[in-house]
Amino acid sequence: MAELCSGEDQEEKSVEAKEEGRKRIKLDVDELPEGWSEHIDEATGARYFWNAEMKTASWEKPRQEERKKATEEYCASLLGSTKKSEKTKWVKHSDPETGVPYFVNTETNHTQWEVPSEGFIDATVFSSRITTEAYQNYSTKATFNANTGQFTSATGQTHWETMGRPNDREGRMLSHYFDLSALDQKDTNGESKRKKIQQKYDWKKYREMKKREKNKRRVQALLNEP
Repeated sequence: MAELCSGEDQEEKSVEAKEEGRKRIKLDVDELPEGWSEHIDEATGARYFWNAEMKTASWEKPRQEERKKATEEYCASLLGSTKKSEKTKWVKHSDPETGVPYFVNTETNHTQWEVPSEGFIDATVFSSRITTEAYQNYSTKATFNANTGQFTSATGQTHWETMGRPNDREGRMLSHYFDLSALDQKDTNGESKRKKIQQKYDWKKYREMKKREKNKRRVQALLNEP
């Protein structure tokens, strides 16, 4: 009976130890800074920490101070070699027409050409990374006829003509797969060749010519008879 009780006590202690271990692990995970997650290396079984936002890994458990430092380094890497200060209120921009840089105070909205002594954030770094997609203008000007309830294009062209595409559906479908101008040029060249062939070989004139030659040979044969 004593041995049975002793076994039950050991089992209870083991369960308590496991629960305490789970709480400790949960506490450790809860203490991780935002953006960090804990993982186990399958090869070595060692524990490491991963930040998906900054794409960095650490064998040591990160703290709030380390997260702040890593975030600042990550922002600095995005800004490149930009001269900046933690308390700066100035942002660098470039004039779109001249390209000359100028500086704007985000609190007072004051603008100046001189470089601020307390540093600045270079906004031109981010604007240069933005790729502008090709813009296609679909707007058109037209006049409305109240009697017919229809719109008439101000340029006299249809929407498809202004877009450089055929008005018929078949032509628009072909324009997605072929160069219609090249096809038209090919058809024009083929038509001119057919006209040249027809002009060169006139079968009516050819038959008349053969008939005259035949008559000429017949007359020549009669003249040569003794």
